[in-house]
Amino acid sequence: MNNSEINSKTYTPYPTDDAIKASFTSLCIDTLAQRVHCTPATMYKRLKQHNIIDDYIFKYYDSLHSQSLEYAVDSILELLENKENRKNYDKGISRRN
Repeated sequence: MNNSEINSKTYTPYPTDDAIKASFTSLCIDTLAQRVHCTPATMYKRLKQHNIIDDYIFKYYDSLHSQSLEYAVDSILELLENKENRKNYDKGISRRN
């Protein structure tokens, strides 16, 4: 890295808020995957399908990261299961109509 890059306003030696949130999200995804015995890629897809990464983990990062990892993972898993159960319930209703 040259001096002009170091002095540039776009370079920061510290991680950005988004980078910190992404790191926390990655840790949550890995822990969730271990908990439910799936791959992190599969867990990522499940969370992404229900917008949990942006609408919950990133949005409530300040609250989630101040709790234990176990609490955060329990909370995310409960939300995911509720959303998946609701989606399956809604599919069942639409098939009967």
